[in-house]
Amino acid sequence: MARSNPTVWLARRAKSGLQDMPSNAAWMLRTALQPPDTAKDAARSVKDKTVSAVVSATEHLPGDSVEARTQQARDAAADAQAAEADAITAAQAAKAQSEEAGRVVETAKVRIKETQKQTRASVEQRVRAARERADAMVEQERAAAEADAESVVQQARADAEADARDSEQRAKQTHDDAEAKIAKANEVLARARELADAAAEAAQEAAQEARREADRLAGRAEEQAQEADHRVEEASAVRSHTAAVAASTTVHLNGTDVDEDLKDLDKKQLLELAANLEIAGRSAMSKDELVKRLKTTSRSKSTSK
Repeated sequence: MARSNPTVWLARRAKSGLQDMPSNAAWMLRTALQPPDTAKDAARSVKDKTVSAVVSATEHLPGDSVEARTQQARDAAADAQAAEADAITAAQAAKAQSEEAGRVVETAKVRIKETQKQTRASVEQRVRAARERADAMVEQERAAAEADAESVVQQARADAEADARDSEQRAKQTHDDAEAKIAKANEVLARARELADAAAEAAQEAAQEARREADRLAGRAEEQAQEADHRVEEASAVRSHTAAVAASTTVHLNGTDVDEDLKDLDKKQLLELAANLEIAGRSAMSKDELVKRLKTTSRSKSTSK
């Protein structure tokens, strides 16, 4: 294709040369993040391409305008190179800053770990200290409680001892009073015993006297009783004899009323009458047998007369 406008062509070549330079920040950043030698080679390559493009364009431009344009291109290339150097410097600074940021991050991680470790150690130390303080407080409270308890126990012991002393004194006083009352009771008892002995002796003497009097009266009464019995026996004998005589007389005088007379007599009188009539076996007979035998004997004697 014909180069109808050298100026336009040169501008395009310059533009093309400049376009060969990396224009996006990503490429610049990648270049800056490369090792230093690689970044320098890349910058040198860009410069060489730019100069080559400018020289190639200059060869096709006429007269002064070509030199002016070339100078402008060179200036632009220098500016571009300076901008590239600034960009590389900025990229290197960014890389250094990134590396520093990485180191800061790592340092921060290490510091965080160390801080966590120190924090845990501090927490454990504070916990230990708190436990020690709590244990000390517990010991203090225990000591205070034990002291209070001991004080209460001492007071209770003192009160108990005082109560015991009072109780012992009251017990001793009560014991002394009891002994005094016992002594008095013994005296009264001894007096009562003396009086009882005297009364017993007097009662014994009185009893003996009464016994002697009773014996005397009993002897007298016995004598009187015996005398009375004797008199009764005599009276009974007289009565029996009188009845027997009367019966015998009646039998001898009149035998008609013998049954009635004999029935009025008791067995002793009948025995006396049977003895007067000399009836054999009379002691073994009953009253009816005596009456019957006396009747028979009376009739037989009355008939024989």
